[in-house]
Amino acid sequence: LPSPGVPQQEFWNSYHFWNSYLSTGRGAKELFESIDVDKSGTIPASAFVLFLDFVNREGVRVEEFVKLEEQGTAGDELSLQEFLTWLVAATSIDEHKEAEVQVRYENHASTGRRRSTIIKKKVEYAWNET
Repeated sequence: LPSPGVPQQEFWNSYHFWNSYLSTGRGAKELFESIDVDKSGTIPASAFVLFLDFVNREGVRVEEFVKLEEQGTAGDELSLQEFLTWLVAATSIDEHKEAEVQVRYENHASTGRRRSTIIKKKVEYAWNET
């Protein structure tokens, strides 16, 4: 659940795109567009930091969050391409075990098709790898 104390009204649409992205690796452009409320083609890094606080930084690598926070403090804006590059690096599954990904998917099953529990074959999650 989102963190209390962070402006929530403006982030609810983005929250659903975030869960979808973490569960499926898809919808990054839609996430960006939901945060780019003035449709300028860029988002303030500081606004994205606030959004990540809203979602309790779920699925984000600490070192990548620190880099983003520094950009926010400097007043930097992120273009779509910069956002996508950061997002892939920050949510890379290299350090996540398959079991963690499966649990996240089960928690947000409405964002995609559910994997059969009968199939015991090891599943490789190829999205979001760097």
